[in-house]
Amino acid sequence: MRILGYIEHPIFKITVFKTDTRLAVQFEDGLCELTYRYRTGPNLEDLASVKKLLDAPFLAAVAQQLKQMQTVQHDALERYAKLIAEEEEPFEEII
Repeated sequence: MRILGYIEHPIFKITVFKTDTRLAVQFEDGLCELTYRYRTGPNLEDLASVKKLLDAPFLAAVAQQLKQMQTVQHDALERYAKLIAEEEEPFEEII
């Protein structure tokens, strides 16, 4: 897999990868990333065709999915922090 190129976006880092038979479009936002894979064909085989694929509705859906992923991640970390706090042994009282 090699990097075919990058697509400029104000919020995401978008990287396009290519193998012999597939294209992968990776979206990164903070600590979350989302990847879509496509089979290459006559209408989808280069960076220019991927740029056309990423229209406004597609990017809006990606933004919503990444926001949901960040919420899931945040909620899991909060539950984990509470669990750890409950498992900690209290200090012995020193008089």
